[in-house]
Amino acid sequence: EFDEVCDTTGVTLTRFMQEVENVNPELSELAQLISGIQTASKAISNLVKRSQLPSSSVLGLEGAINVQGEDQKKLDVITNDVLKRALK
Repeated sequence: EFDEVCDTTGVTLTRFMQEVENVNPELSELAQLISGIQTASKAISNLVKRSQLPSSSVLGLEGAINVQGEDQKKLDVITNDVLKRALK
């Protein structure tokens, strides 16, 4: 039944992970991890959209240097924090 639904209507990531977890209960931690990444990705997407506004406070440099020797952008630091919080 699930395969037929996927073939005809597509499937959301949430529904897919629920089905994976139903078939493989030992993968419940993976489902939680994917859910955290999904939530963080949505939050980051909204931050990026808002950052394009001229009055945005997430634009500009943070003042630190990253491991590649580049100036860190405020949005880089914020998105890193969002991902770390989502994956705790």
